[in-house]
Amino acid sequence: MAKVNIEAEVRAANLALKADCYRVRIELRGKRLSLVATLPPKPTSNKRKPYQQPISMKLNASRVGLRKAKAEAIKLGDQLDRDKFTWDDWIDIASDEPEVATCGYWLDKFKAHVLPDLPEDKEYNWKERFLYFGFNKLPLDKPLTADVLIAAALTKPELKKAARDKACDRLQRLAKFAGVDVDLKPYKAGYSRGAIKSRDIPSDKEIEAIIDNIKKPEWRYIFALMAIYGLRNHEAFLCTLENRNGVLIANIPDNTKTGTRVAYPHPSR
Repeated sequence: MAKVNIEAEVRAANLALKADCYRVRIELRGKRLSLVATLPPKPTSNKRKPYQQPISMKLNASRVGLRKAKAEAIKLGDQLDRDKFTWDDWIDIASDEPEVATCGYWLDKFKAHVLPDLPEDKEYNWKERFLYFGFNKLPLDKPLTADVLIAAALTKPELKKAARDKACDRLQRLAKFAGVDVDLKPYKAGYSRGAIKSRDIPSDKEIEAIIDNIKKPEWRYIFALMAIYGLRNHEAFLCTLENRNGVLIANIPDNTKTGTRVAYPHPSR
């Protein structure tokens, strides 16, 4: 039986809702489905103007759940169009969603959402792909707002273009997941390959001279591995060498940044 691509089906459902002019969308949050729309403040809120809010439907992310979510989205959209919306119809099913959810609340939910799709080691990859790109700068006890997300993105210096752009991309994903209306594109640094400055790479003879001048044999060995096989620092300590068809190759294990791979010497002779 073919695996259900629930994300694709949610996108298709939202396109259908948009085509029919319903001002509601369905969002996949972890393993559950929610509705998101611009709604009046809840009775307990101190806000006065309508703003974008999620309604947790307590529906599983499945085809059955999606059919029910679409029916509820049509119901909600119809109420909004006829000015008949009232929280009395929705407050019970929305009660598990905090009025103003904190950054810590949304980080926990987002982590649970992305963790299953990350490669092993999941905690390591969570830190390397998300946490270190602005997520660790979010004030955990404060509400997740557009201003907070912008401030987190700006903690990456503009000179570090790749890091700033990745932070904007990752935080934008979090904003979409949490239903926060913010556009982080203007805060990108505009990283591109054309912006990379050329490097003064030493010649093979210069590298060989550096290796020969390293006095401690253990460090000379590590440096030689990095230079010959193009290894990262930690890979040089974890790899094993193997003679394969007359060529000494380096086997890099799975518990590294890029995972299991084989590195050949440069030059090979």
